[in-house]
Amino acid sequence: PNLAAAPTTLATEADDRAFVTTVIYHPHLDRLPDALRAPFIDEVTRLAAGQPSPFTLDDWRLHMTAARPSRSPAQPCAARRLQRRAGIADTPTEHPE
Repeated sequence: PNLAAAPTTLATEADDRAFVTTVIYHPHLDRLPDALRAPFIDEVTRLAAGQPSPFTLDDWRLHMTAARPSRSPAQPCAARRLQRRAGIADTPTEHPE
């Protein structure tokens, strides 16, 4: 695995407010009473604006590689085993092009 810094700077206060509201804090905002949601985001935005790099998110990327383990054709995959146990037909599904 490789961990790499990837700071992301949002262009405007409005962009920062929209991003943190919908992407970062939405599960937390759902738990707050309606009357506290806007003041909370106001404070988060005020603090972000006062940073040395305003509206910059401290983002990190984890780069990983993986390989699917090999299996013999006679060994059904886990999904097929579950389908068989549930009594679901084991016929291939055709996908329209």
